[in-house]
Amino acid sequence: MAFCGTIVGAFFAILFVLQHFMQTPSYDFSLAGIAMVFAATALMVLSMSCYLITARAVLKEERYAIPAAFKLYMADISLRGAVVGIVAYFLYTLFLDMLPQFNRFLDKWQGIALWLFLTGGAIDLLRLQARRGMRFASPTMVAKFLDKAFVRSLRHQDEVGAMAFFDSCNAGVVRAAKEGSLDVALAAFGAQVSMVEHFVGTSAMRSLMAKDGAEGASLLDRVGYFVAYVCRRSFWAYEAILRAKEEPMAEEQVAFLGRVALVLARYHPSLINVPLNALGQVAERALDHKMEVAAERTILTLAEICKALTRESLRTGQPCRESFQTALSILERLVKESFKRNKTSPIALLMQPFAEIANALGSSDMDALPDRDHFLSELRRILGELNALEAVMQGVSEMSTIEPYATPGS
Repeated sequence: MAFCGTIVGAFFAILFVLQHFMQTPSYDFSLAGIAMVFAATALMVLSMSCYLITARAVLKEERYAIPAAFKLYMADISLRGAVVGIVAYFLYTLFLDMLPQFNRFLDKWQGIALWLFLTGGAIDLLRLQARRGMRFASPTMVAKFLDKAFVRSLRHQDEVGAMAFFDSCNAGVVRAAKEGSLDVALAAFGAQVSMVEHFVGTSAMRSLMAKDGAEGASLLDRVGYFVAYVCRRSFWAYEAILRAKEEPMAEEQVAFLGRVALVLARYHPSLINVPLNALGQVAERALDHKMEVAAERTILTLAEICKALTRESLRTGQPCRESFQTALSILERLVKESFKRNKTSPIALLMQPFAEIANALGSSDMDALPDRDHFLSELRRILGELNALEAVMQGVSEMSTIEPYATPGS
């Protein structure tokens, strides 16, 4: 229970008051005062020790995980409130025992009853301080705190501060790559996705609420700068992941960029080319480092983006020809580059993403999709080229199995 100490303190305070009214015993207030001061001092010492121990744990964890944890720890309002409350409780105990003037406001028995209640509250504050403090030593919780701090910065229109919190998550990905900690990277990626969704979504709402086009245009410029900033930072982190040869993290970085593209498809389709080009770059870098799984993840992500673009276009009635063409061109380039580097890849597997997109476009639900015929024409062209490539490869394979002709006398 969150307030069990306060409840217990209130219970003993009520018992003390009832005992005072039912009978008037003679208390040894001097002995009671010593016990009260001792208890308050013990709680005060425990609070300070807890603060120092958790601060040390946060600093130690920060060296290997997400930075800015200690900064958030020192600025946390809940921790500050808990410490201030325990200090106030300690001072109340001293005033009650050592200052005779304090008794003008409360009788001695009233002061003790209130002290019993406050002791329970101080114990609850100590428990809150310990639990809250240790959360800052958890990378998952630090990522969530950074996400909340990012939202607060945007709410106060402090975009520079918001960028700093995003950078902290990105630096956490780089450290996770060096330490081989996938959990830290996942926590950082999750926070970054939430940050992008909030920034882009909030900007989209402001753009809709704008009374004239000027404000909407300026907001679009800010979103464009933010998305470009995110993609540059992500590519920097991706290079660190490639150097560390952490392929699972590389896949998660690709998934993050894919989520950025999907968010933009929902709110600002005109800016989707930025993460699409970033996906093309990271896939090529993955192929350079022989990380075929990460490159395949990029191909599948681009296929999902193509389908998401058509769904959003159908929902809003706005054409997505340019964005779809960009995604499809990057997808085609990556598939051909992947085959060029590994000619043993099954052609049917390379055709699968395009076939899935074509099947999605061929459903009756997509009849009202703008530029649907153009999209299907492009997909038929690509599938035709891959079919021709498959036929050529089969012919080469059959020729390699024919025994060379033996000339007479040889």
